[in-house]
Amino acid sequence: MKKLFLSVLVVASAISFTSAQNATVGASPEVSKWSIAVKGGVDYFRVTPSSTYGTSQMDKYINDASWGVGLSIEKTFNPLFGLGLDVDYLNYNRNTLTGYTIDPTLFGSLNLTNLFFPHREKSIFNWYYKLGGGAAFYTGDPAKGVKRSSVSPVGATSLLFEWNLSKRVALGIEGGYRAYLREDLGGTVVP
Repeated sequence: MKKLFLSVLVVASAISFTSAQNATVGASPEVSKWSIAVKGGVDYFRVTPSSTYGTSQMDKYINDASWGVGLSIEKTFNPLFGLGLDVDYLNYNRNTLTGYTIDPTLFGSLNLTNLFFPHREKSIFNWYYKLGGGAAFYTGDPAKGVKRSSVSPVGATSLLFEWNLSKRVALGIEGGYRAYLREDLGGTVVP
């Protein structure tokens, strides 16, 4: 049975630049817009079996953490829904495995704040749910010295909190989950 691989990118900061396009005269600028986000933060790569080093459970989690960066481009079509592309570089470094993945994923986003509070006057804060899928191009070097590069399907989901600093700039924090389908991504299978 294939094992699922988990990689979480908790974005310490994401800056989003938007270009609003009004659909009609007098329409809200959030109706249709393009957004570009630059992301960076902590990448937690968890593979079954879990990390075996560290004296406490917290040490094991800290030892499996690394860093990641990304870029996101999204087209919002209406106050609720948008489509976009994420490209993330996720580094992982464990006691028996080092490597990285480059994950381009297509996603759909749902503005949860507009869904639950549709008649707001101003949108200073927003919550978004993102769901998507794509491919993971990865290179790993397990302790046995056999370096592998391959491609794996990846599913991604995340929750994003965004604080609008102005009409064109926002600051956000995002937490997400990624599931990979290739076992050799985690170094658990030797070809």
